[in-house]
Amino acid sequence: MPTELLDATQLPKLPDAKFVRRVEIQPQALAIFDPLGRIVPLPWQHLTLVAAGTVRHFGVSATRTEVTVNTFDPIRGTRKKVISDVRHKVEDDAKLMLDIFLTGGVMRFQIEAESFQFKYCFDRPDLNLPQKLGLLIQMFAEHAPHAVMNRGGTALRDGHPENAAYASKAALFDESIWLLWRMTKKN
Repeated sequence: MPTELLDATQLPKLPDAKFVRRVEIQPQALAIFDPLGRIVPLPWQHLTLVAAGTVRHFGVSATRTEVTVNTFDPIRGTRKKVISDVRHKVEDDAKLMLDIFLTGGVMRFQIEAESFQFKYCFDRPDLNLPQKLGLLIQMFAEHAPHAVMNRGGTALRDGHPENAAYASKAALFDESIWLLWRMTKKN
């Protein structure tokens, strides 16, 4: 297997993500809606990388309950005592994510499938979330066939969501960094 070693400073930095909840597919451009509902058209030729995958998400939540009980002490008599109980819950779930990179990796738009409004691109309530994201990626690929796609994006597009899993967001982002570096090396 060929291997390349390089200094980490030579790798591109990922631009900050701009979160997107709505897009529309138009013939000449991908119409992205900002949080205020304004349209930002992105010509298809500027899409350079489509990176998607299922990332594991861990979270810890704590629930605290307090109960006031009456107790009896032979010396002090009756008194109230507060008993606290703290329960911790570890949440382990997966999130479907899609990153859209523009030419030169200068801008990144990020979609979290759970909060994305697919109805503006297609109306397919019969599809589950991975299938909807796969269909969206397929639509991107049809309009921007020149755009590079990561392993997870290809798997989702082809209907194999089990092959789109990443251990963490960092693993997905590392693959995007590597792909962006490879694209600049070819130029």
